[in-house]
Amino acid sequence: MDTTSEVKGGTWDAIHVVICNMKELPKVKYQVISTVMVSLEMEQANGVGSMQIHGSSSKQALEYATLPENFKPGEDADLFHLERIGKLIESNEDLLRQNVQDSYVNKQRQITNTGRLMEEYMTHHEKARFQELAARGEILGKSAQASANEEVIR
Repeated sequence: MDTTSEVKGGTWDAIHVVICNMKELPKVKYQVISTVMVSLEMEQANGVGSMQIHGSSSKQALEYATLPENFKPGEDADLFHLERIGKLIESNEDLLRQNVQDSYVNKQRQITNTGRLMEEYMTHHEKARFQELAARGEILGKSAQASANEEVIR
């Protein structure tokens, strides 16, 4: 996340639906469908502004396993299933966490910086990239293209 912003509050709510298909024993099919609902409230430390982000994302994972014929002492079928399901849920949440970071936080920062069109909110790289896209007319149309061309010529 942006180190110049301060997270004022937020929530991460997750729902996991697990399907365990044992129709073809000893082969077992595990399917986990995970959905997260995210809410973040951020305020920039320098007092420039605040932002609220709300969204959701889903991920599905599938795994096949073979049930052992005989479980070792202290093991049972329930623990066997829980171990595999737990790993699928953890994997889904890790992927969803990265997806939320990329899709919501980073994209929102990019949109905010581009929408403001103020140099003080853009990094040097973002300014150069914006001017390049504007010069090609890929952002705001002909008026922005003309303005960007003037900036490049200076």
